[in-house]
Amino acid sequence: TSVEAAENQPTYQVWEFDQSTEQHVQFCVPMPRNYNNGTITATIYWTAASSSGDVVWGISGRAFSNDDAIAQALGTVVEVTDTLTATNDVCVSSATGAITLAGSPADADMWQIQVDRVAADGSDTLGADARLFSIVIHYTTDSAVAG
Repeated sequence: TSVEAAENQPTYQVWEFDQSTEQHVQFCVPMPRNYNNGTITATIYWTAASSSGDVVWGISGRAFSNDDAIAQALGTVVEVTDTLTATNDVCVSSATGAITLAGSPADADMWQIQVDRVAADGSDTLGADARLFSIVIHYTTDSAVAG
């Protein structure tokens, strides 16, 4: 969804996650050769246009190497809960716990990442759409390998 903050103000792109429906978005990221093939964490950037409360976000993913079949399951979902600080303000979650990617991560793999709003979780109390701006993926590099 494209959202205009106000006339002559920034327009931004978001994915809207309903308050009562399990929804997700997926995207692919090619990784550098110097990723150490270990666990990752993620930080969520989001907002909401109304209401108050908490949103429970879930992150999972899979690593794909050359010639891997695409139709495979993602890894275990790791959740993070964040509170809407004010409507139409940027909210930034804490980093998730360690996320283990399914597959066998290897140098220069492509990752498929899925972000969910876990609306059925009792801790998800935001009575409005949660608008996802983006996520930051945190990973460790292998200093012995050039990017």
